[in-house]
Amino acid sequence: MKRLFAFIAFLACAACTTNDPNHLLELGEETPIEAVSYPNEVIMGNPLDINLINNKLYVFVYQGDYPIIILDPKDGHLIKEWGARGNGPGEFGDYPIPWGKYDNKIFIHDENRFIVHQYNIEKKDSFSNLSYIKDYAFSRFKYAFTHGTVLANGKVVANSIINTPNPLMLLNLQLDSLNNFGGVVPDQNRYQMGIFSSLLASHGNAFVQAMIKFGYLACYEQTGEKDVTLKWEYYLQPLKFEDNQLDKSMKEGFCSIKMTKNYIFAIYKGCLPTDEKRIFNHILMFNHNGKLLRNFRVTNNDSLGKIEVSEDERTIYVSCYEPEPAILRIDISEYV
Repeated sequence: MKRLFAFIAFLACAACTTNDPNHLLELGEETPIEAVSYPNEVIMGNPLDINLINNKLYVFVYQGDYPIIILDPKDGHLIKEWGARGNGPGEFGDYPIPWGKYDNKIFIHDENRFIVHQYNIEKKDSFSNLSYIKDYAFSRFKYAFTHGTVLANGKVVANSIINTPNPLMLLNLQLDSLNNFGGVVPDQNRYQMGIFSSLLASHGNAFVQAMIKFGYLACYEQTGEKDVTLKWEYYLQPLKFEDNQLDKSMKEGFCSIKMTKNYIFAIYKGCLPTDEKRIFNHILMFNHNGKLLRNFRVTNNDSLGKIEVSEDERTIYVSCYEPEPAILRIDISEYV
């Protein structure tokens, strides 16, 4: 009986926190923008992420012969297909997810192999070659990481979906745990696995968390050896549960997020999982203080997937999946 009362109190506490009107984000007026196709058509698998490395687009793709394709951001032509699939050192499974760059190195999570690959970034004439250094493995029985981001100080923030009370972990480069945080309920393990799956992006030692299953955004600063400070957070609607699952009224959250030197860009789904027509065409633009600057609505009928932003913050690159996987670009010069 005591456990029952404790669980009821826990749910009531969570409801009070997540329904705080001060943390509900109003999207306001939409700003229509157009996403433009490249003149050069490139055949690729579904993009898992997009990274700009030395002014070239590195598209990380699901399945296919090559895990990475390198494109010219000016006209979209294919520069090189790179990498190998397999189970050997430096080889990739089906889900290569970049976690970010540090000290001229890039860290790529091989999600279904429970490995993080480390590569040197070596600049060539037309692109940057990735030279394999080492692999970091972690126990699949202890942690299950999905997305992550590498901070300027060499720390790593990763999303842990099981066996930790909170969904975010602060790690060192050897993937040793330093801190567990980022929860919106006292213990995520009481709920269906994956509900609190989070996307991550960073600039300097600040980083943002975007929930995939429901609309939630949070911004943090990492200080000291293990400390993490919450700067701001938003819900897109009050968070509701039905038993250990999300309530059927909960709209889906985000499918991609990037943080630049001045802004945060997030692709927001904002539809129910049961909706027949699911087109993700909203890009939310914030400053680092959490002020919503623009609610862009892409006027194409393309459903957006992953996002990257040019160094001058004037161009957005996005992936779409239908009718064929492709990379599109959006000019936002007048808004920055």
